[in-house]
Amino acid sequence: MNESHSTPMSNKEDIVDASPKSEDLHEVAIEAYKLIQSRVKAQHHIPEVANILQDEIRTIRHLSRVEQGCMSEEFP
Repeated sequence: MNESHSTPMSNKEDIVDASPKSEDLHEVAIEAYKLIQSRVKAQHHIPEVANILQDEIRTIRHLSRVEQGCMSEEFP
């Protein structure tokens, strides 16, 4: 019966031990900041990447037309 009384106490201690420490929160904040910064940097490259993809799509469409023997620009 003593074990049943000590179990809730040990669970309570585990919960207290599981609480975040200020150093842990600081590290999490730094990682979150780095993630946000990397996303902001990536956003600056979106127009450049979009232009490259559009050029690639045009090239693929052109090669597809050439392969089909149809050079007309009427086909999308």
